[in-house]
Amino acid sequence: TYTVMGDAVNLAARVMAKCEPGHAYVTESVLERSNTLFETVAIEPFAVKGKTEPIHAWSLGKAKGSRTRPVTLQKLALTGRNNELGIIRKILGGMRSGAGHLIEISGQPGVGKTRLLEATRDASVGFKKIHNTCEAYTSSTPYAVWRDLLREMLEIPRDATDADVEARLRAVVAEKAPDLEAWIPLVATTYGLRVDSTPEVDLLADKNRRAKLHESVERFLGAMMPGPAFVEIENAHHMDEASAELLKFLVSTLPTHRWLFGVARRPGPAGFVAPESPSVTRIELKPITIPDALRMA
Repeated sequence: TYTVMGDAVNLAARVMAKCEPGHAYVTESVLERSNTLFETVAIEPFAVKGKTEPIHAWSLGKAKGSRTRPVTLQKLALTGRNNELGIIRKILGGMRSGAGHLIEISGQPGVGKTRLLEATRDASVGFKKIHNTCEAYTSSTPYAVWRDLLREMLEIPRDATDADVEARLRAVVAEKAPDLEAWIPLVATTYGLRVDSTPEVDLLADKNRRAKLHESVERFLGAMMPGPAFVEIENAHHMDEASAELLKFLVSTLPTHRWLFGVARRPGPAGFVAPESPSVTRIELKPITIPDALRMA
């Protein structure tokens, strides 16, 4: 028979006893350690046995995103992927002529997709870089992937209010893409915002709305990322349908942009699957050889 003891366990029991049925209460230390970001509602500080100071806790709501990936202080050497690195370096070299590209890296969990993306990012010297990881819990949320990518691109804090995000978006459009001001409601959709419509948007037929949204976001990205940029997306098998359609549209525009998309996914039809295109290269990762595995160990 096993048991767990100590201050953390005692505090957890007190917080659980305080919690109302059907809810989850968490303390600050738990929120700080969670890679998933949640909506929260602060509850009134309360006293518990064994603590001299009141306890501060929050009622946990729905998940709303992920933290920026933590910096890895030490990496294993990339072993047994010389062929794949050669392909990536050739693509990066070709981008000096101005044409963009998408690299789709597929493979089973643990085979090294993230590590190869990291090597691609390291090789993208002088590129603007943004990153997001698709999550299973946002696979049915429209534009969930782009919401986080675009907010990162504008350096918007993750705890910013909708009003703050809208103000930042409008300011950037006015400065760098004033011809898009009439289409801000469409671009705002990809930020997870609902803003006041414009006469131009109101005149759009429903069947044309998504195509115009795609075009507006492409023009917005062109204004924000005129130079070389590396957009890194992990777990694309969890990508929501709206985000996948937007990414497929952007692939069709890559010959006119210096953007490199690095997309990692597990095999299968779910989420985003790169379209057939001269601007797309697929890399299917197989397990490394036994000698390479021994060298890594």
